[in-house]
Amino acid sequence: SGKTLRISHVWDQLHSGKSNLSYGYGIEYKTQKDIYDAEHDQHSGSHGTHVMGIAGGSSYGNSNTYLGVAPKSELIAISTSGNHVGVLEGIDYVFSKADSLNKPAVVNLSLGTHIGPHDGSSLFDYYLDALITNSRIVVGAAGNEGQDSLHIQKKFTSTDTVMYAFISFKNSTLANSGNSILDIWGEKNNDFKVSINLVNLSKGTYEDYTPYYSAS
Repeated sequence: SGKTLRISHVWDQLHSGKSNLSYGYGIEYKTQKDIYDAEHDQHSGSHGTHVMGIAGGSSYGNSNTYLGVAPKSELIAISTSGNHVGVLEGIDYVFSKADSLNKPAVVNLSLGTHIGPHDGSSLFDYYLDALITNSRIVVGAAGNEGQDSLHIQKKFTSTDTVMYAFISFKNSTLANSGNSILDIWGEKNNDFKVSINLVNLSKGTYEDYTPYYSAS
């Protein structure tokens, strides 16, 4: 109805304050007054609020035209930098609160990264699997960059041992220097070598290269 605060807990990992959190950082708001007084975690963005509306938006103004997926749910909000530790501890925080209330819980992660194997074998994935049960579910967003060619892979053979991958940096604001990350993964116990060559296609010039580095 717009008159009831359905956010019962907030953990702002990015700011410090008086709290009894066992994680050792951040500040927790768990009363209606504290949550209202905090207002927001930052001025510059509202991605989390936007997603929360999709997940749990109610019939504000007694209109059933625009409802979230779970309009009667109790909500917990966590502000995080997005690093793996913060995300995993945030999930643990939500599930711990659900345990104390004897309620099921769903955590939505509308965030992502292109770093990592993306095959369930990372430490992040293993820990996530350990947290999930029948009444504890994690939902991950997927598809925001489905139109972009972000990954390339190849299975080597005894006679086909080389792969050339051409990578471009679109809309770069870098002038003559900067940095980027290229994340490369191989099969366990199989060595491989990588060399980076940098070419300026707009100028047609060969800029720089690295020696070959072995995964071993």
